[in-house]
Amino acid sequence: MKILKIKEYLDSYDANKGYGRSLKEEPHIAELRQFYLERVKKAGDELTPEELRQLVKICLGKKNWNGSESSNTFDALLKELGGRNALQRLKENKQLSVTNVGLLEKHKEYAENLSLLIEVLKGYRLDASLTEFAHELHLPQLHEKLKDIASLKEAKVLTKQTLLLTANSPAPCTMTKCILLLQEHGITGEAINCLSSSTLMSSTYTILTLLVSINPKLISPNLSAICKLGQHTLDFLDILKELAQAKEAVTQKHIEICVNPHLLNARERITSILILFREAGWNSEANLFRLLESVIKNEHLKIGLAVVTLPKNKLKPEQAQFILDALFNYPQFYNSLTNAVIILTQHELLTDENLAIIIREPQYADKIAEGINTLNAISLDNSDNKNAISKIPEHAASMASLFKQLVKAKQFSPVTRELALKQPHNAEIAAGILRLLRLEAIKLDDDGEKINFCEELFNKNLMTSEFSNLLSTLDYVDLLNATNIRKLINHSQLIRTIASACCCLDNNNQLKQDKFDLLFEHPNRALAVALALDGRLRPVLNEGSHQPLDNGGEDFLAIRRAAILLAQGSRGQAFFKPVKINMKQLQQLDKLTKIDLSVFDPEIQNHQQQELLIKIAQQCGNGYLEEDTAYHVAADVLTM
Repeated sequence: MKILKIKEYLDSYDANKGYGRSLKEEPHIAELRQFYLERVKKAGDELTPEELRQLVKICLGKKNWNGSESSNTFDALLKELGGRNALQRLKENKQLSVTNVGLLEKHKEYAENLSLLIEVLKGYRLDASLTEFAHELHLPQLHEKLKDIASLKEAKVLTKQTLLLTANSPAPCTMTKCILLLQEHGITGEAINCLSSSTLMSSTYTILTLLVSINPKLISPNLSAICKLGQHTLDFLDILKELAQAKEAVTQKHIEICVNPHLLNARERITSILILFREAGWNSEANLFRLLESVIKNEHLKIGLAVVTLPKNKLKPEQAQFILDALFNYPQFYNSLTNAVIILTQHELLTDENLAIIIREPQYADKIAEGINTLNAISLDNSDNKNAISKIPEHAASMASLFKQLVKAKQFSPVTRELALKQPHNAEIAAGILRLLRLEAIKLDDDGEKINFCEELFNKNLMTSEFSNLLSTLDYVDLLNATNIRKLINHSQLIRTIASACCCLDNNNQLKQDKFDLLFEHPNRALAVALALDGRLRPVLNEGSHQPLDNGGEDFLAIRRAAILLAQGSRGQAFFKPVKINMKQLQQLDKLTKIDLSVFDPEIQNHQQQELLIKIAQQCGNGYLEEDTAYHVAADVLTM
């Protein structure tokens, strides 16, 4: 609490106190005021822990809580520190320490429950200070669990750990019973932390009592698994009850099997896989447990398919085990893993390093293997490049292909490498763009200087499907050259508009150099220009059949259609009725408010109304065209 807070309460008291107290200060208020005045020079600071305790003592010194202004002031002040009842309880129990006062002030919302806990802990030394872990306690329902905490105290097993387990358990009574039972059989410390994982505490306790009756030594090695059974706890309990009928026959192995009861009916399913292991000369015993697990999870068929394929690749035993580890961990990706091994084997690239790289991302292991093979073909298969593509596993193959195109264009550099890696989702498209551009043939500008088109295309975010389609169109009509590419790069912010405009011209065989150049005179109106130059939004394929509009054309038509409707409504005064301005009222308004009367100017209002309609029309498209283009499409209609 800040010292200044005390002044707020004193000021409130002074504003509401009776006349008599203006003549003679109430003693406890006087003490509080003196306490504040001694610290007024540092009013903006927080009270120290010791000062907090002094403040509480001053407040609790008040004996009569009779609704007077002074008692109300102290009561409100105590609420800031945890509440009068909670702090009074500490005082009565001689527990009004600096630590306890600070703890209640920090958790004042639940100070009542904390004070009750402190009362229960009186005379008992925990292995950790309550202030260190109070924030870990579930404080709202703490009062309901004090009886169980007291039981732990009485049994002398109350520690930070057991306190947290009981206080945070939805079944504190059963949790306490479990702790006491485990304590009785020497299971303490970190071993009992798993109790918090149990979602059916009562059934867990019943299981533990059954294990005690069978063989107490079975509790410790299985406790964690039992607590993590979740919704299967009751299933396990039913099986255990049956096993309890023959106590001497129950062993650790039986308990481990029962933790996953589905395994009991699946042993025969593992036979075929074990035969394959023996034929390949692999260690079936080392993988037996995971093979059993694969049957339970219905993943043994996938493991089996992989096991059939892998021996054909003549793997070393340690390599085979490395792959098997990945298969058991990620059986759903068996196809990717086996294909990756085949790719590396076929190209004599099955090294320990490459194997480790592909297994990092088993879902895309085959793509990483393809990428490694491509990098090897262009002598870029160093560790840095292989690790780089493995960090973008889904795009590893296409990224390696992009590197290959950069090398072919003689524009592979640390800069273009990093730019490419920042846009992995566009790697395949970018590789296609570079193949299309044939940069090795058009890498010079008009002065014969080298142009790093790749770097510019990456920086301008032009490695996209729209740009790729545009280049294909230009290539088809023999307009793909350095000059035109430069124009596109310079207008990259409107590339979707320009691409749609070129498509429009091409639909009617009008995409010529002169018309292409005209698009850049007003690039944000390129679609309208293309239509004016005999372009079509869609080509006529056959009589009565039409090709669907491209996204830009569809957006253009939707915005223009909306703008036409809005323009018609505006001209018919359907949206904005004419308003007659009363000059006398305006003059009076000017005197009263001093606002800018120009807002009532008809021309300004007409302009604002027009801008509003333009913005509405803009929003009627599909959002494909750039904002600047969408604005001009609407404005060209509404400002006619």
